[in-house]
Amino acid sequence: MHVFTYGSLMYEAVWSQVVRGHYRQCLAGLAGYRRWCVRGEHYPGLWPAMATDKVSGVLYFDLEAGDLARLDAFEGAYYRRQRLPCEVAGEVVEAEVYLFRSRYRQLLTTREWQAETFERQGLQPFIQRYRGFMPPQK
Repeated sequence: MHVFTYGSLMYEAVWSQVVRGHYRQCLAGLAGYRRWCVRGEHYPGLWPAMATDKVSGVLYFDLEAGDLARLDAFEGAYYRRQRLPCEVAGEVVEAEVYLFRSRYRQLLTTREWQAETFERQGLQPFIQRYRGFMPPQK
């Protein structure tokens, strides 16, 4: 199963704390969504937008079930996983995407999440906060 990431999980320093496997990856896009800052957090929430809006991210290919379960645990209650069409080099690839749950919509700000800002100001604090994330074994 493929997974499209658009926030903290695009960064190897975060990704490698969550999954155990090594996966092929590439840049990808997702149309019809935007990333918003989550109140009080460094990570974004993905929310539906206009069809012309597009989110850039990283697509990881052929994840093992155990790593997908670890990602589910890492994403937690705010997110639900859904299969959506992503664009990779002009091709459409179906991938699992973590969308922000509507019941938590009030936690999204009106400020769009920027990868460059996260890299400068949020990545290191995020890594420190989530260092060693190890969900329960199944």
